[in-house]
Amino acid sequence: MEIKGIPELNDEGELESVLFVSHDMTEFKKIEADIKDKNKKISDSINYAQRIQSSLLPDTNYLQNYFPRSFIFYRPKDVVSGDFPWFLEKDGILYVAAVDCTGHGVREPCSHLSVISF
Repeated sequence: MEIKGIPELNDEGELESVLFVSHDMTEFKKIEADIKDKNKKISDSINYAQRIQSSLLPDTNYLQNYFPRSFIFYRPKDVVSGDFPWFLEKDGILYVAAVDCTGHGVREPCSHLSVISF
């Protein structure tokens, strides 16, 4: 419980009375704790998604074996990007893609697993 005293002064600036106000802070502290917990879960989820996404990015050295003067410029606006480059060599065929998943947002880190499994 929080108690505050508010002095009330008359026109001459003399103390006339003190108004005491009390607030039960239990509910506010509970709400604050819930917000902090949810914020931590969201941050942890985004950071985990970033680790998954980083593991999907092609190795620049591997790409330069096929395209010697190439480079990848990858700078996401946020922690996790909706766009990412992809590269695969299979049976002598080179597959290169710039994938755009913008607008979907980060729901769960497992949303990136659908890209991995596809």
